Amino acid sequence: MKIATSALTLYTLSKQTTSTSAQQCVSGSFVLEFTGTCNYDTVLAAYTDQVYDVAGGRSASCASSAEDDLDAKLLDANLTIETLCGQIYNSAYSAPFTDAAKKGRDLKFESHFFNGRTEWQEEVETIYETQDSSATKILKEDAEAVRAFYEGVAQGKR
Repeated sequence: MKIATSALTLYTLSKQTTSTSAQQCVSGSFVLEFTGTCNYDTVLAAYTDQVYDVAGGRSASCASSAEDDLDAKLLDANLTIETLCGQIYNSAYSAPFTDAAKKGRDLKFESHFFNGRTEWQEEVETIYETQDSSATKILKEDAEAVRAFYEGVAQGKR
């Protein structure tokens, strides 16, 4: 999952308290972008690569590691990584499943599809339905919206 936060929640919250702010090496707001599961290792890797190790990203007098700095921000914000990831996932755009087939919003088509009762299960391409022998009932074209949905809007969404 590709997640971009407009200003990392933990840093925004950490500005509310100042108990460990002096121990933190990075000041100012920042954005983290990562793919995959949101967990401590993913957030730490993104923080290290995109904020901590960037030239000018931290103060010259900083003696702590990226891990220690991230831990200080989490502690200062009174957050766990699970809470942070929950906030990030809750703010992420979701793509309704009904947008895949574009057959209505009531999920009847999707229910029938998974039960094997739609025209898509029995669709067979043929050239015998038209006078000019052109192909009809082409599932690849009829269900194109599903692939386009996955590769477009749904990619990386929940």
